[in-house]
Amino acid sequence: MHSLMKLIHGTDIYDGFTGFAEQYPDLTIEAGHPVFERLIEESRPRVVIDVNNDDGSTAILLAELLKRRGLDSIVVAVNPFLDNQEDMASLLEDKTPPHVDSATYKQFMNHVIKHNLQDRIIPFPVSSLVAGRILGKAWVKVDMVHLDVSREEQDMQFDLLHYEPMLSDVNAVLCGGHHSDTAPNLMNAVNKYSEAAVLALEMMDDKWILWK
Repeated sequence: MHSLMKLIHGTDIYDGFTGFAEQYPDLTIEAGHPVFERLIEESRPRVVIDVNNDDGSTAILLAELLKRRGLDSIVVAVNPFLDNQEDMASLLEDKTPPHVDSATYKQFMNHVIKHNLQDRIIPFPVSSLVAGRILGKAWVKVDMVHLDVSREEQDMQFDLLHYEPMLSDVNAVLCGGHHSDTAPNLMNAVNKYSEAAVLALEMMDDKWILWK
């Protein structure tokens, strides 16, 4: 059992689990992503954290890209897996993982099982705030972090402050969507953090990139 699986869940959640009884269609996964493909090729990450509030498809894409390159890597999917995004506000105050009974989570887990990604994906069904505190206190070190949950400058500041210190010291990378059309203030936080932490900021397609 991976050490992060033990830290997050205390047990191997896939042991004896064959999927939920409910039937869901497979998630729609992109065939590739030029930014992710480049960062994976250059950083060769062993541990990746995807901080998101999508349907889990980004974490699965990352796991698939790592698998194609023959890397024995793990993806931690920090995601509340909400069916209704309006529930996010109440989730932010939770100190423990919510009861995972959403259709979004069940569809995600069934996809993981069906495509044999159990040894590559660890779901962490909490908000970025809760996960950041738990992983930070445990001194977790990772090689790549994808931040794509925040849409407000203050929230992005929090995510950067908590997840950037988790990066390992060699060739580690932090990236995220800039969302300039829907969240114009988001990049203010990224720009300020890159200057304060003396990290070179790079833009590629729809992503910003910070190399450690």
